[in-house]
Amino acid sequence: MASHSGLPDLPDHVAFCRRAEACGIESLLIAFGFAKPDPIGYSVALGQHTDKIKFLVATRSSVCAPTYLVQQINTLSALTGGRVCVNIVAGRLLHEQRYYGDFLSHDERYQRTDEFWSICHALWRDAGPVSFTGRYYRIEEARLNTPFVSEDSTRPEIYVGGNSDAAFALAMRHADCLLTLPDTPARMAARMRPLLDTGTDVGLLVSMICRPSRAEAIDAANALVAAAGEQARELHGSMRDRTDSPRASRAGPAGICGPERCPTSARRASRWSGRRTTSSRLSPSTRRSE
Repeated sequence: MASHSGLPDLPDHVAFCRRAEACGIESLLIAFGFAKPDPIGYSVALGQHTDKIKFLVATRSSVCAPTYLVQQINTLSALTGGRVCVNIVAGRLLHEQRYYGDFLSHDERYQRTDEFWSICHALWRDAGPVSFTGRYYRIEEARLNTPFVSEDSTRPEIYVGGNSDAAFALAMRHADCLLTLPDTPARMAARMRPLLDTGTDVGLLVSMICRPSRAEAIDAANALVAAAGEQARELHGSMRDRTDSPRASRAGPAGICGPERCPTSARRASRWSGRRTTSSRLSPSTRRSE
């Protein structure tokens, strides 16, 4: 859920949240980016007008100190009755990251994020003052008087969004669930198995098209892509050129071209339909403590 004008549209988004609650949706992503309101501040406002919905707050390690983020999340939990979870984003678009003073490479961002969340977990364990010395952070005797407020947890549920090997490793170390792009079932089975074996859940970032038959769904998907036109393909290519994400920069045009421009194999790789799944369900986990 986002406002690309940059201005919060509180009445409209409150109505959206209440509709989501009525439909039984558990949580909504409050995204991070220069074109959107601050996700934590906006979640506080939305939380005062809702009862059940959780706010999946996107965070980046480049914009604040880990102690301060924990303080913000704990305060949000106290104001919403624990209705907050966290989406760890290491960053993808180089030009936007530089808006916030972040000039690190892809792998360096993940190394920094690993240190960041090691400190956050230590603070949520509340085993005494936290000290940490690493390449990117130095913390001495940190403590917070505001705890995480929840009936069933001492910290928020944590998600990592990403497709690189570094994202997978980060999820296994610090998250309850990895949110990633889909692939064919056979390829996903091998790639996701190490995460599932450690108890890390996997969620797929997909757009669903529901039709009475598989053939009708595929036809609808092709029609949607064709309607997007050349402008969408150009935008996709431009975004791909401005990222250092290994998988995104290698991605072909399969996801944004019609049947006349893409080989059948490419379309199958990016548009899968069927009954099988290789990922576990999205379920709360309290496994992470470090």
